[in-house]
Amino acid sequence: MNILLPLTILVVNWSLDTTDPDVQSRIFLFFALVHIAIVFMAIYLFCSIWRSDDHTLIRVKDPYTDEEGIQRHWEYDLGKLRELIVTKIGLSAALSAFLASRYGIPFPLLLQSLNNPKALYQSELFRVYVGGERAEGELQRPWKEASMVPEWAKLFWSQGEKELSELRGSSGLASHSPNRSRKVSRKQK
Repeated sequence: MNILLPLTILVVNWSLDTTDPDVQSRIFLFFALVHIAIVFMAIYLFCSIWRSDDHTLIRVKDPYTDEEGIQRHWEYDLGKLRELIVTKIGLSAALSAFLASRYGIPFPLLLQSLNNPKALYQSELFRVYVGGERAEGELQRPWKEASMVPEWAKLFWSQGEKELSELRGSSGLASHSPNRSRKVSRKQK
């Protein structure tokens, strides 16, 4: 996520009198209108996927079980639509609405009013079914899963694991792990 967007919204939030009920209701109205537009776009995407009726088969790896399966394009697209609307947009919008209604914090509403349409606009589904782009190149199914962990963090993690395994190997700790000593002591009893 671009860091300038939340900072800009934070500055706007500070400039507003969020204790005023009229301002709070306008922010909530803006949030509701944006998400109603997202729901209409989701319905349009659903109808477009349904009409396409693409029976081309693709191999898809289940992220939970790591088993490969075969799906049709329209089944894959419906799964991605559900993931986008429910997981990426719906949960964050529901949490933001809860925080705003329960604690009177309008900042999450403002943030989600800009982030959720951006997520929809940048999705592969929007590009294929609304933008009219052909499903070739980076839009060829199955789509690459977006990782929540940045590449630099993955690099640090893998480097740390490598250094730890080297340290264990050089100090002789690899053969004397705590789990192994417990197993050996149980067998001796």
